[in-house]
Amino acid sequence: KERLLELMGREAMTRLRHATIGIIGCSGLGSPAVHVLARAGIGRFVLVDKGRFKPSNHERNHASRATDTAGASPWKVDLLRRLVHEIAPHTKVTSIVGDVLDEIVVDELVQCDLVLGGTDSVYARAALGDLALHYILPVIDLAVQMRASEGILKDQVGEIARYAPGLPCPWCRDRVQARDILEETMTDEEKTQRQQAAEAARARGDDGEQYWTSGGRHELTVGYMTTAVAAMGA
Repeated sequence: KERLLELMGREAMTRLRHATIGIIGCSGLGSPAVHVLARAGIGRFVLVDKGRFKPSNHERNHASRATDTAGASPWKVDLLRRLVHEIAPHTKVTSIVGDVLDEIVVDELVQCDLVLGGTDSVYARAALGDLALHYILPVIDLAVQMRASEGILKDQVGEIARYAPGLPCPWCRDRVQARDILEETMTDEEKTQRQQAAEAARARGDDGEQYWTSGGRHELTVGYMTTAVAAMGA
């Protein structure tokens, strides 16, 4: 913290110590961002993630240990809370196993000084834009896309977007699409029905995209890229 004090001044350090930062997504992007922010002296975090840690997360989750890859799968928010307290034991942490659309989550987020998005969910990104607009809540949204073909890495894209009243929203920036949100929020039964309808349409020689378009959309990401983007966002 001494270097931050020399660089930013005592007033800024005081503001950091009294700041509350909300984190949506506590793995590849959220965990390295919190890693940086906890060392910077942020006074309180609100951690939100509905998922459990999986061994495949270990490569990019700064909060995980080798021992977390065996046995019961802990909640991601619990791992990140542990990391924060190992760095700064007196930091206040509110961890919620939930979704950005949950009322209890919204109640906590609107009390934050800033929310940082680290989710790969399209509907969550749209929700962050709504929170920024309706509650005058500053949001910094992070994303990473990586594409490979035949064992060769073709593209690496890191995105850092800021949402606030007067700034372009996620829809304006073309970062969310209604069809993507619809497909994300479908039940498994609805997804199966749409996939079958798409296959039947293609068999007839028609365009199956009107029924289902999700094939191959989700791209895998790795830790060096998510860490770099998250650190910049922090």
